[in-house]
Amino acid sequence: MTAGAAHPGRPGDGGPASTAVTPPPPASRVRVAARVGGGLALLALLLLLARKAGGYVPAFAAWVDGLGALGPLVFVLGYAVATVALVPGSLLTLASGAVFGLAQGTLWAFLGASLGAIAAFVVGRYLARGAVERRIARSERFAQLDRAIARQGRRIVFLLRLSPVFPFVFINYALGL
Repeated sequence: MTAGAAHPGRPGDGGPASTAVTPPPPASRVRVAARVGGGLALLALLLLLARKAGGYVPAFAAWVDGLGALGPLVFVLGYAVATVALVPGSLLTLASGAVFGLAQGTLWAFLGASLGAIAAFVVGRYLARGAVERRIARSERFAQLDRAIARQGRRIVFLLRLSPVFPFVFINYALGL
């Protein structure tokens, strides 16, 4: 290079633009903040509704207990619907033991939780996947998780089910996605 030539890459000397990261325009930050705030508000609403629905569990258990032979079927279907609606399963599991006894309560809770997990998976896979895929198409972490589940699905599902860190209800939707 000659003494008077500009050095490429230096700002203000005729070279390419600086590689320094510039903050996004304020409108972009407002949109991101609005999306994050909206997502948090939606999550808070879902948790509030789930907690409120959880308050109806004792009344539901008493009603099922009065149904006689139809009680187990209604309980299993109710458990499945509650799982899809993000109602904590632990309340229903305890109620099943109180209503049906230990052995039958375990059976009915297991069947209800399994049906609920299948239903949540189906909702996540077929009703919500397209919308979620579009939103997280640029997420490398989700892409890695998706590939790992495709390669070793049983192992990952087994490990996720054993972990107390991940709530059962959310795992159903996440694995469906």
